[in-house]
Order: sequence, then C-alpha cells, then structure tokens
Amino acid sequence: SNLSAVSPDLRKPYQQQWSLSFGRQISTNWVFELSYLGNNAHHLFRTYEANQALLTPDANPFNAAGRRQYPDFTSILGEVSDGVSSYNAFQAVVNHRFASSFQLHMHYVWSKSLDNVGGNTAINLAGVADRDTALIGPSNFDRRQQFVLYGLWESPKVSMKGGLGQILSGWQLSPILQISSGLPLDIRNPYDSTLRGIAPGSPDIIGPFKKLDPREVHTFTLPN
Repeated sequence: SNLSAVSPDLRKPYQQQWSLSFGRQISTNWVFELSYLGNNAHHLFRTYEANQALLTPDANPFNAAGRRQYPDFTSILGEVSDGVSSYNAFQAVVNHRFASSFQLHMHYVWSKSLDNVGGNTAINLAGVADRDTALIGPSNFDRRQQFVLYGLWESPKVSMKGGLGQILSGWQLSPILQISSGLPLDIRNPYDSTLRGIAPGSPDIIGPFKKLDPREVHTFTLPN
C-alpha cells in the first residue's frame, strides 16, 4: 500500500523581497523607467521519496520493491519544508501618457527564477530519492525574456452635418503584442534509471552534449 509522511518539524514559508528603480521623464508625455527586482523564498514545501530502494549488486528497475527500506510498503511520499527559491529580474518600461489621441506602453523583462521544488508532484520528484539531495534548477514557470507592448489610438473628430459625423468620430484602436521566451525543458526517462524506486527517472549523458536551436533544428534522433 502507499503512505504519505509529513515531517514533524515543518516551518512556515517566508519570502524576502527587494527592489531598486530609476525613472525619468524624457519629455512632456514620455517616461522611462529602469528597475531591478529580487526575492528569496525559504522553507517551501517539498515532496521527496521517503521509501527509496537500496542499491545492491543485483539492482535493476524490476526488483525495486524488494529493495525498499520498508519492504511492506511501496512508495512513501514525504513532505518537508526545506525548499528554496530565488528570483532576479531587470525591467525596462517606456510609457507615453495619453495625449494627442495616442497612448503607448512598452515593457521588457529579463529574469531568472530557480528553485528545488518544481511542480511538487510525483512526476517532478528529483532523480535522486534521498531527502537531503534536492536538485536546484530553473523554475517550471521560468521565462528568461518577456516583452509586452500595448497602445491606444483614437480617431479624430469628423466634422460633418447630421449623425454621420458622430458615427465616424471617436473610434479607438488598441493593439497588443506579447513576445516571450519558452519554458524550461525537463528530459526524463520513462523507467527507473536511478534504481531508487522512482519513475520517471533522469537520463544519463553517454556522449558529448549538443545544444540544439529549436529555430533551426525541428527534429532530432535519439541514439539506439
């Protein structure tokens, strides 16, 4: 059967935040702003495999049940509060106040988010089952670059007799453009590659690492 275990020394998570901003009005309607944002979080809740399979000379992915520390049980998911995360971001904002029937806002963010919690579900468990080994990497929501542009343009008033002038006047156009980099990619094996009773597992690099640009290479072939 399956069990869940909660650490008796759970602590309440907390977060520290800081920022530094510089802004300047370029002209009557244009404003430019630069900002740095950062935060750290501590004691985040994290899940780990508490009933790991022991490594023995005859260990293989198919006999993990007989090698577990508590052989009467299968997986035991433990809950602890030793998760951490960090976020650092640079932001640039250009804003044009609504004037002369025109408004514009441009926002660019260059950021990096790291944690050792992930999605905090069974499929996001670290490849190593030990409680004291929590791999830190890019957060599931980490997007390194984001750009947002939106504006407003209002058509001028049309001076025509009758109701036609009112129909043709006061129209508004509101374009929105958003561009962002992709989310992190986590490569997993469909089987227990660590022999610790966790599937999916982490793959082993058996050859030179080759970085592929998805804008140029759309498919790749796995080795036999």
